[in-house]
Amino acid sequence: MPRRELERIEGLRLRTDLPIWPYTTFKIGGTAGLWVEPYSVEALERGLRVLESRLPSYRVLGCGSNLLVDDAGIPAVLCLSGLCRIEMDETHLTVGAGTAFWRLMKFCMEQGIGGLEPLCGIPASVGGACFMNAGANGVQFLDLVDSILLTTSQGSQWFSPEQLQAGYRDGGIPDGAVVSACRLAIGRTNGKRRQGLFRLSPRQVRSRIRLFMKKRVATQPITMPSAGCIFRNPDGDSAGRLLDLSGLKGRRIGQAAISEKHANFIVNQGGAGFGDVLELMELAASEVERLFGVRLRPEVTIWRREQDQR
Repeated sequence: MPRRELERIEGLRLRTDLPIWPYTTFKIGGTAGLWVEPYSVEALERGLRVLESRLPSYRVLGCGSNLLVDDAGIPAVLCLSGLCRIEMDETHLTVGAGTAFWRLMKFCMEQGIGGLEPLCGIPASVGGACFMNAGANGVQFLDLVDSILLTTSQGSQWFSPEQLQAGYRDGGIPDGAVVSACRLAIGRTNGKRRQGLFRLSPRQVRSRIRLFMKKRVATQPITMPSAGCIFRNPDGDSAGRLLDLSGLKGRRIGQAAISEKHANFIVNQGGAGFGDVLELMELAASEVERLFGVRLRPEVTIWRREQDQR
C-alpha cells in the first residue's frame, strides 16, 4: 500500500477500511481499503502520481449518485468532496468538482444567478455532473459550462466541452483524467440568444427552483435510496416509458425494487445488495428487449471489485 507516500502530501486526507455505502445515494457498497481525499488541485495532482503507479485500480467519487458499488468493496477510492470552493467574478462562476449540486444551486439563489434551475434536485457533485453531462428537463449541464479543469498526474489544463466532444450523458472525459473544477459563464450572449447563466433576483431564482422541484417530487421517488435513472434513454424514446409498458413497476428482487412512481428508478427498500440490483437490471433490460427489440444500456456507473480499471 502506498500510504506512507500519500501521507507526505500536504492537503491530502487518508483513511483506511472505510465503508463506502454511506457516501452513495443508493446506500449500497462494501469497504474502501484506502480512502484518499485531496483538498487542493496540487494535492490531487501529487496523489494521482502515487495512485497511478501503486494502486491503478482506484475509483473517483463525488457525491456518490449514479453509482452502484460492489458489496465486496474497492481497494482505493479517490474522493473529491474536499474540492468544494465556489468563486464568482463579474463574468464567471468557478466551482470545485466536489461541490454538491444543491450547494451550487443555493449559492446561485442567494446571488441571483439563474440558468441552473431545470437541473435542481440532481443529487450529484459538480464534477460528476460534468463527467456524465447530467441533464433534466431538456437541459444538459455542459450546455451551461464554459470550460472544465482536467487534472492528471502530469498537471491540470482547462478544456471546453466542445474540445472534449461531450454528448448525451457523456462529458467526453478521457481515461486517466479527473474533473477538478469547471467554469460557468454569467451573462454570455451569442447574438440575441442568451447562453450560460444570467442575472435575476434571488426571489425569481427561488420561484423557478420551486417550480422544477415540484415536478421532480411528483414524478420521481426522491425520498428513497436510489442511483437516479438506471438506464439511458434509447434514441428517440424514453427508457422509463418502455419499462412502464413492460409492466415492470413494482418488480422486486431481494430488497431492490423498480419504483412504482418512475419505472426507470430502482430503489433500495432497505438492505438491498449489489447482486440484487444487477439481477433486477438484467431482468428489466431483457424484458424490454423481448417486447420491443430495444436493448437498454445502463446509465448508472457500476464499480466491480474485480475490475482493474476505473
